[in-house]
Order: sequence, then C-alpha cells, then structure tokens
Amino acid sequence: MSPERLSILYVSHMPASPPRFGAQARVHGLMTQLARRHDLTAVMLLDDEFAAEECRRAMQAYCCEVVLVHNPHGWEGFAKRLLQLRSLASTRSFERLRVTVPALQRALDQVLRARRFDVVNLEFSFLGHCDLRQAPPGERLPPVVVDSHNIDYELARQYARAGRSLVRRLYAAANWRKLRREELGTYRDADGVYLCSAADERRLLDQIPGVRTTVIPNAADVEYYQPRPTDPPPDGRTVVFFGLLSYVPNLDGVTHFVQDIWPRISEGIEAVPGRDLLIEDQPAAFADAVNRLLADPDLAMAIGQSARRLVVQRYSWSGAARALEGFYRQILQVGS
Repeated sequence: MSPERLSILYVSHMPASPPRFGAQARVHGLMTQLARRHDLTAVMLLDDEFAAEECRRAMQAYCCEVVLVHNPHGWEGFAKRLLQLRSLASTRSFERLRVTVPALQRALDQVLRARRFDVVNLEFSFLGHCDLRQAPPGERLPPVVVDSHNIDYELARQYARAGRSLVRRLYAAANWRKLRREELGTYRDADGVYLCSAADERRLLDQIPGVRTTVIPNAADVEYYQPRPTDPPPDGRTVVFFGLLSYVPNLDGVTHFVQDIWPRISEGIEAVPGRDLLIEDQPAAFADAVNRLLADPDLAMAIGQSARRLVVQRYSWSGAARALEGFYRQILQVGS
C-alpha cells in the first residue's frame, strides 16, 4: 500500500448508505469522498428499518469490505419501551443499551485481528464501549477518531427541560446524565474528535480541555445538486424546509415558524447576511424577510446563486473529506 493511502475502518450503529436522513448523509458524504483516495472497511449495525441487501450493495460501491450486523433491539414499539424501562434500573443509558450487541464486538474482533488499520473512525459516541484498539499480532494498534454529530447529552438535557410530555421529560432527566458520562468518556479515550460546528467544539473543550479536536462541517453533494435550466422560477407562494422532522431541534424550528411566523405572511455556517441568506429572529421581521423573497424573484435568485457559491467553496463533501484526511494524518504523526 502506498504510504499516502490509508486503511480506514468505519464503525457505526447505522449503515451509511443509501443516505435517507441527515446523519447518514454526513457519513455517506465523507466516506464516498475518502474512498477516492483511501481503502475503507465498514462494520455497522443494522436495524430492522433498513434493507440489508440494499445497504450492502450501496456501500460495496466504495468500501473494500462491508460487514453488517443485525441489531435485535427494536427502535419503535413495545420492544423499545421495554428497553427504556430496563435502562431506568441500569447504570447505562438507553442509547448505550440499544447498541450493546455481542455479535458486533465479535465481528469487530475478526476484522481488526485480520488486518491492521491506520485509523478506526467511530460514528457518534454510542458504541464507545466497543474494543476498537486491536491489530494482528505484532502490529501497532490503530488510533481511534470519533465523529461527534452532536453533543448528544446536551440535546437530551434540553429535552428534559422542554419535552412535549411530563413523562418524557422525567425519563430524559433520568437518562441524560448517564449519556453525558458515557459520551464524555468516549471522547476522553479517543485520539481525536471531529465536530460539526465551532460551537460544539467549544462545548466539548469546556468539558475536556486536553482533547484533540477539529471542525468538519456538514456539507452538500454539490456535484449532484446543481442548478438546471429546467428549474422553475420562484412562484411567490412556496417556502420549503429541508430537514428531518424526527430530529428535535428541526421540529422545534418548524413549530416556531408555523406558530409564530407563518401566520404573519398569510446557526453554524459562514454565510453573510444579506448576501447569502436573510437572518431574522423576531417573528414580524422573519415574516417580512420571507415576504421580500417571495415578492422579489430577482432578489431570491441573487441570494440563491451567492449561497451556492459559498457552499461550493466552503461546504462540499470533497472539501470536508480533505479536511478530515488532514486531521487523520495529524493524529498519525503524533502517534508515530
């Protein structure tokens, strides 16, 4: 193998492809770009909601090897409720219990002992209990790098304060402290952590000052999403929200928009207000900004074009993957 070409093991509690929601899109985007220059292996859990063969075929397009392990713990319904009740009497969080699957560790043991990896990349902190620092006899152990999609315990703490029902708030209040201990423990044990925003990086460094971090922002597939001559012009009536509505912050934002802003019309990226987007916090001003875009197609087009230039320059998956590769190499130099 060329010294410039890395062998990377990706470990996750969900498959990366085909991407159906935001977390998958991040992993898929980074992996497909890294696979252009490096050798990727994937060991990932698979819930019943995913089609095993579809995921396997999609990931084999860019991975040298794909190992998918069935997760017997249900994400919905009665099985989920039982696991939540069990977690109340456990020192472990619900999130940790849900991905504690002995078959996954056996698969990791087999893969890690069969060949040496330059880097093990762990998605989220939920699988932080797994033994990832393994190598064939006589080989150096690989460093572990964690992709922190969120500071998850902070989201859980917010939900404990503002959940939609008393029962859910009480449950979140009991669970988030366990999640905090596990999540920070995973970050503390890692050789490096990369985060989606500078704000999350500051939150983590406040808790663990010595951890090695970098920011790899969420990005977009600018090769796939391109303006087309056939795109319809703005119709003056339509506003589109892009985001998964099972993600609590997205749901909160849409609820705020529908309840406080839409009736008045009948964070994180380096965009310039007025050039790349319009930013308003107060309902009346937010409504006025949306009305401006709906009433002025030229303004909407100019902002859209400027926003695309920003995304191509700063927020493409290819650029994000290059930055992540640089972070891997920094960690490898420290450990050499």
